[in-house]
Amino acid sequence: MASKKELKKFLNDLSKDELIKEFERLYSKFAQVKTYYDVELSGDTSSLLDEAKRKIENEYFPLRGFGKARSGEVKKIIDEFSKISIYPKDVIELYLFRFQMAVRFTKSFGDIDEPFYNSAYNAFAKALKLIEQHGYENEFKVRCEEILEELGDIGWGFSDGVQSLFYNYFKS
Repeated sequence: MASKKELKKFLNDLSKDELIKEFERLYSKFAQVKTYYDVELSGDTSSLLDEAKRKIENEYFPLRGFGKARSGEVKKIIDEFSKISIYPKDVIELYLFRFQMAVRFTKSFGDIDEPFYNSAYNAFAKALKLIEQHGYENEFKVRCEEILEELGDIGWGFSDGVQSLFYNYFKS
């Protein structure tokens, strides 16, 4: 496996035309590269974000049958989106949406198990961490407060833990 240093040397040794051909080859060969550059060049992430949200919602509330609410599947959806995302706000949005779906699932079907709540809690924590890292507190504070209002009194001390987490990030 090549190191980043070896890749850098390889790219530096290419002429401009060879470098362009290399990127065209990658763009044609790998869907993820194509998607990344399509988003990068257009700046429009709305359709990709909507698609990721649809997949997450389907994991909790499919059109037919009962949701499986598999944390691993939802994490995979967010991880895949994060690889092609050009805006941290979109990743934050997905984490918050994932958290809301978990809350809605609990309210629809009753208390779930501790790993379910831990996974939802971790998603909310990741969103808050990204909000802080990128200085988006003003943009997301009200949204997060609305999410807290949706919580109600979900079991296992979940509501208290999430509220405590929120107030650690938003101290005012």
